[in-house]
Amino acid sequence: MNNIAPKRTIEDVLNLETGEPVKSSDFFKKTDAEIHRTRINQERAIQGFETNDVLVCYYCKQIIKIKGKPEGKGKKIKYFSHFADTNECHIKTNGKYSKEEVQRIKYNGAKESILHISLKEFIANALEDAKANGQPIEDIKIEKIFKEQAISKEWKKPDVQCKYFEKRLVFELQLSTTFLSVIVQREEFYKEHKTFILWVFRNFDLNEDLQKFTQKDIIYSNNRNAFVLTDKAKELSAKNKELTLLCHYQIPKILSETVNYVWEHKYVTLSELTYDSNNFRIYYYDSDKRFQQLEQELRDRVEKARIAAQKAQEEREKEGRRHRIQNDLEPILLLFREFRENDIEKLELIRQIKYLDKEELEILGDVLENEFGNDQPFWYSLLQTPKSNFTSFVLRHEEIQLNCEYKIDDITAFQYIASIDLEPKFLGNIYLNFLRKGYKSTSSDEIWIKEKVRKYTELNKQELERVVLFKYIWQLKSPELVKEILEITHIIFPLVSFKLGMVLGSELKNLISVANNFLEYRKEYIELMISALKLKDTEGVLKRESFQKKLDIYYRNPIEQKTDYDEVLALILPELKRK
Repeated sequence: MNNIAPKRTIEDVLNLETGEPVKSSDFFKKTDAEIHRTRINQERAIQGFETNDVLVCYYCKQIIKIKGKPEGKGKKIKYFSHFADTNECHIKTNGKYSKEEVQRIKYNGAKESILHISLKEFIANALEDAKANGQPIEDIKIEKIFKEQAISKEWKKPDVQCKYFEKRLVFELQLSTTFLSVIVQREEFYKEHKTFILWVFRNFDLNEDLQKFTQKDIIYSNNRNAFVLTDKAKELSAKNKELTLLCHYQIPKILSETVNYVWEHKYVTLSELTYDSNNFRIYYYDSDKRFQQLEQELRDRVEKARIAAQKAQEEREKEGRRHRIQNDLEPILLLFREFRENDIEKLELIRQIKYLDKEELEILGDVLENEFGNDQPFWYSLLQTPKSNFTSFVLRHEEIQLNCEYKIDDITAFQYIASIDLEPKFLGNIYLNFLRKGYKSTSSDEIWIKEKVRKYTELNKQELERVVLFKYIWQLKSPELVKEILEITHIIFPLVSFKLGMVLGSELKNLISVANNFLEYRKEYIELMISALKLKDTEGVLKRESFQKKLDIYYRNPIEQKTDYDEVLALILPELKRK
């Protein structure tokens, strides 16, 4: 059976009213009744009667006839035909047009339909109304039609053009199928001439399966915006004296971890649109920009999920290693338990700790925190017996990790240590070990120590000695400098005693005794003592004859002054100056 489609001379004709193309291969698949109704309609148009949906030749614009001729036994092939005595047409004369010329003819032919003419006249009139109503619209022009000219040397003028806010703007009505090449050529032409193009549809179906390829080409090249001149848009334009179009636009949304589009719509005016000066296209909603944002959001989600999965895997692996290491640490933990119970240091414990790597030491610290903390920070448990061998061992060995940042009843380790009723230098060394284990002074520490200093007259002697020392320790923060402070408390306390006018750091009864003791045993720092007394001499030490005699003896044979602690002293007692 021969299923080859017959070859017809006229392959396409034009519906003059709608501008829609009619393919002969599709048209002649209709029933005989439909074909003959159209044949009768064509004859009425030929005889000059008013009728609709007249089919004309794309090239010469003459009304065509529907004919039939025998093809095989009992069959007829139906086809479109010109009148024998009509004007010449390239089809009748077998003329040859280039592919571009044929496309141009079909595109321009569609623009001569009755519907096309009425719509562009409506747009032009709506622009004139807007101009009269004070809108910044100028140079409104409508395309002139030349039916006798099938092919122009250049593409025809746009349907409607104007200037809007000094921007050149053209309206192109899209009523029928247009070749993609035509769309691209026109858009590139207008872009080259810095003119914005607004494609306008008469009808638009949101069902993408029913959308024409041409409509899709325009939508996707125009930021997924489609402008339609609906009946309601025409009503709004007339009512408001401003051109109004229905804009269908696609909003990208993330659904099931992919970007999908949903249609939204709004009746818009020229003032509500965005004019893209890079591509010279016009849109209401920036779908492409939102799509890029969501694509980045999805990439971020994927990356976040990947990182989370990787982290979870690492945590599982870490937990597995932790469990294995904790089992391996059991002999060391047993030694710690025995040490804590009888407070006798074990040399074997020191040896085994030195062989542990960083991860093993971290796990050991966590285990000690959990086992010996008794639901409190481990450091707090240690400081309940600050002078025990166990506490000294844990604090002294930097390898043993201690979480010093934990608080007890909102009290920091710094504040707790400075409040223990023990000798200040001993407490200072405990705090030094905390610094070496990573303690960081907090803003609450600053508030606490400053409040203690402010109320120093309310403190007893030992409390004041602790506050003085920890004030300087807090100022320095660095373990190295704090170590130097603790090495010279025998220098600092006498100097501070003169500054405050009261004896600190010794059992001497008065400041003259402190000065005599300093002169006797700290001659290498005598210049600092003299500087301190010159700033404040509460008991008149420098005026005492007995002290002056001792100074005279010293000055006859002075010794070299030590300066190895000058840096740290300058930080805590900057007012003291050497000669």
